[in-house]
Amino acid sequence: MNDTQVVIAVVYTVAVAVSGVAAALVLRSTREKRRGAVDEGQLSKLEGRYGVLVAGFLLVLLFSTIFAVPYGKTDAPKGAQVVRVTAQQYGWAVQPSTIRAGTPVDFRLVSKDVQHGFGVYDGHELVFQVQVPAAGEPEQRYVTTFDEPGTYEINCLEFCGFQHHAMRGTLKVE
Repeated sequence: MNDTQVVIAVVYTVAVAVSGVAAALVLRSTREKRRGAVDEGQLSKLEGRYGVLVAGFLLVLLFSTIFAVPYGKTDAPKGAQVVRVTAQQYGWAVQPSTIRAGTPVDFRLVSKDVQHGFGVYDGHELVFQVQVPAAGEPEQRYVTTFDEPGTYEINCLEFCGFQHHAMRGTLKVE
C-alpha cells in the first residue's frame, strides 16, 4: 500500500466506525419508550445539532483525504519528457516508449475510439492510473517521475470491448 492508500484507508475506517456508533445510538433512541408529550422545540434544536454534527463530520472526512488523492498532476516542470499515448481498441501507441529515470514525464493521453483506463504497473503493483477520454474529448495529462529503471507494463483498466484483456503495452525506463 502506498501513502495515499494508507491515509484513505485509515480515514474511511474511522468514518465507518463513527457512522456505526451513530447508527447504534439512533437505533437505541428509537426503541426507548417515551413518557409524556414530545417537545417539538427541543426536538428541532436536536435535529439542528445533528445536522451540524453530520456536516462537520463530512467536512473533516473531505479535508483529511482530499490532499492525499493524486489529482491535479497536470503541470509539467520545464524540461519534462513528453510522452504521447494514443489508445485504440485494442492497443497502445506510446511515443517515445523509452524514457529516462529521475526526470519528470508529461503523459498526454488521447483515444481514437472509446474511453480507456491507462494503468502503469511495476510487476504486480499499480504505479498510477489515468482515465483516457473517448474520441473527441480533450487530451488527458498526467505528470509523474519514475525513480526506478525497468520495464513497466501498461494495461487498459476500463472495459473497452471484446479484446480488452489483450490491450497491453510496455514503457521502458532507463
